[in-house]
Amino acid sequence: DMRRIAGEGEHTAEKLREAKEEREGLYKEGQRLMQEKQGLETVIKQLRKQLKEKEEGMMQLQEDDSTNKAVIEKLRAELDEAGVSSNTTAETMQQIRGMSHETAKKLQEREREKNHLLQKVATLESTVKSLSQERDG
Repeated sequence: DMRRIAGEGEHTAEKLREAKEEREGLYKEGQRLMQEKQGLETVIKQLRKQLKEKEEGMMQLQEDDSTNKAVIEKLRAELDEAGVSSNTTAETMQQIRGMSHETAKKLQEREREKNHLLQKVATLESTVKSLSQERDG
């Protein structure tokens, strides 16, 4: 009878050791997942900052483009009023349009960069969500 009780005690002690090891393993895995999640959240924060800067840059380019268009119209009116030859006016207008075109190209490039950053943020947020579910699940 004592041997049976001792055997059961030994079996119980082994089960407790296994449970403790499993709990420690789960704790370490949880710690690793938290660190990974925090790292990704930092990256997301940085990407959001970059995105905000891109959006501000785009707004500035849009304002510049509007200003350029207003200046073009004003110059056209002033040149016409001053009676400057149409060739000179056309050349000047062409140069100004070229500058406006460059602004538009920059704006499109910023838009592409912004969309790329948005996609990156979405991917990383999805990864963070998965890590949170993995940790909590």
